[in-house]
Amino acid sequence: MSSIVNGLVQNKILLAILAAITSIGSFQVWKYNQEKHEKFIAEQTVNCQKQLDLANTYIDSSKTLYVFYNHPSSPLNEVERIEKPGVNKPFKIGETYVLIYKVPGRLLPDNPRYDGKFFEDLSKQTTEGVISPLAVTARAIQGKQATVSTFCSPQPFTVSVEDLYDPRANASYLLIEIKKDFKMT
Repeated sequence: MSSIVNGLVQNKILLAILAAITSIGSFQVWKYNQEKHEKFIAEQTVNCQKQLDLANTYIDSSKTLYVFYNHPSSPLNEVERIEKPGVNKPFKIGETYVLIYKVPGRLLPDNPRYDGKFFEDLSKQTTEGVISPLAVTARAIQGKQATVSTFCSPQPFTVSVEDLYDPRANASYLLIEIKKDFKMT
């Protein structure tokens, strides 16, 4: 009888040891995945900030875009000269365009979005003020809607072609192709 009890106790001890080892192993896997995810989010944050900065560089290097973005009440003849892909010039897949919203809203879709305050702020609905411009890559066009991608969003999203601008049009000086730093997949 005591050998049966000893056998059961030994089995329970072995199961407890096995459970502890499994728990430690699971924690290590979770910790590794968490660190990997945090590194990925940090990289996406840096790349997204580069695309925000690139859009501002494009705006600053184009007299027309500069006036359009910084002075919303600019004369209509300046606004008419702005080249809009899919509106008054061909829309090219793979081309980098500047996304500029002239009305309050959100720069990025709220869902899906990356984790973190940085991406949360970019997805917030605004009720006033100007939304930051963003350099995006054209993926598709259907009617007056364009699908674009960016490091700032985990998935491509749809925008109106009215909100896309060609940054190379009417540039006041030659821009070195900054976009070559980016590899969109």
